[in-house]
Amino acid sequence: MFSRIMRWLLMTLGLATGLPAAGEPAFSGLSLESLPPDLQLAARRVIVATAVRFDGTFGTSVGRMPVSVRLVPSATVVAAGGEEIAGAAGLCVVREGRAEILVATQANTSIAAILAHEATHSFVAETFGELRDP
Repeated sequence: MFSRIMRWLLMTLGLATGLPAAGEPAFSGLSLESLPPDLQLAARRVIVATAVRFDGTFGTSVGRMPVSVRLVPSATVVAAGGEEIAGAAGLCVVREGRAEILVATQANTSIAAILAHEATHSFVAETFGELRDP
């Protein structure tokens, strides 16, 4: 049940954002292998749409830093230093020019919102340095 709801949420958002257009970030270093194959395209669309909004807001061009996304249990996120709020958890760790995004949700929470939030942390690190952003 959890998996079906999560797929529906990501696919709905992915269809709403559309495929990347010319001039949008390419994200050649984006790794989504830990996500089920049917969620990978939708997750990529969420990240690209977030990057486009970030670029428009800050006048930047993000998407060059390698980013790895993993779907993990909430306990893994909490153990790594993240926190769980209302059944959702996410964490972005940036080290040595690479970002790892850990995402965990319960069935009624949108993974897309968490993924967009954590991707923004990686874009802040890419744009302004690997300092811990607020």
